[in-house]
Amino acid sequence: MKQFFTILAVGLATATLAQTKPDFPKLTDAQKAETMAFLSTTVRAGSIAYAKSMGKSPKEYGQAIGRSFLPSWEQAKSNALEHVVGHMNRVAQGFNTPFELVN
Repeated sequence: MKQFFTILAVGLATATLAQTKPDFPKLTDAQKAETMAFLSTTVRAGSIAYAKSMGKSPKEYGQAIGRSFLPSWEQAKSNALEHVVGHMNRVAQGFNTPFELVN
């Protein structure tokens, strides 16, 4: 039995080490943005579908999400422009795109 496990271990190690590393393509910024937008859309569509399965309407789902974000927007009232621009910067970084303020 010990021989069996030794042979199995050597066989698995050889098969694993013999595999070549896959060559993944480097995505362009546009491809990254498209992927992020697709994922964002599917998460929202899935969330609305789940809310509907729980007997909630899309409007009720939106209101619940709005209530969950309300505290952060309440904090932003004192410096709304800086908050909005900061949010835009975080979104741009998520899409790996440059963010620049212009006059």
